Amino acid sequence: MKKSFQLKAVLGFVIALFTVTTVFAQDAPKPKPATNESVQGKIGDANISITYGSPSVQNRKILGGMEPYGKPWRAGGNASTTFTTDKDLTVEGQKLPAGKYSIFMIPDEKEWKVMFNSQTGQWG
Repeated sequence: MKKSFQLKAVLGFVIALFTVTTVFAQDAPKPKPATNESVQGKIGDANISITYGSPSVQNRKILGGMEPYGKPWRAGGNASTTFTTDKDLTVEGQKLPAGKYSIFMIPDEKEWKVMFNSQTGQWG
């Protein structure tokens, strides 16, 4: 009777160990998070800075794949890309007042539209 109980306990332990090992072995590798980057420069007298998350593409087709052409797209990985200028600028004939903006785009295969949004901090 005692041997039977010990055999069942060992067998139960082996099955549990095998099950746990198999279940945890199925976890897919996690994608690397986007790294945060920033660049600074000048346009005329204006000091500008762009802060963005550089997404980890990992052999995925992003534009025209995960992100369809012709639809608004929040540029950057993680939080939206921000564009800051300390002076008013003119972009495509339109005045862009000094300030901080998030950037959205509408990508197409041949031409992209870029939009500056005064609301910042949008998340992915």
